[in-house]
Amino acid sequence: MSSVADKLGKFLENAFKRAFNKSESFDLVSGEKEIVCEEAFQHKTLEEYKSAGYNFRRTKDQMSRGLSREQAFEEFQKHK
Repeated sequence: MSSVADKLGKFLENAFKRAFNKSESFDLVSGEKEIVCEEAFQHKTLEEYKSAGYNFRRTKDQMSRGLSREQAFEEFQKHK
């Protein structure tokens, strides 16, 4: 019965990833999961991203380094 539950869990997980167009990565150093929205990759500037109706948020690390939203977005774009 657990194999059915496992298959159902994987099916639902994949369905949600596709539905919300998100991918998941795991940072081995901090041990944190990071979900990255692929929609951000379509926009060249923060203003384009905002005009599309999205709100870009900085990570705790970016805030602690004193990065502005524009700088954080540029950093985000470099790592795509």
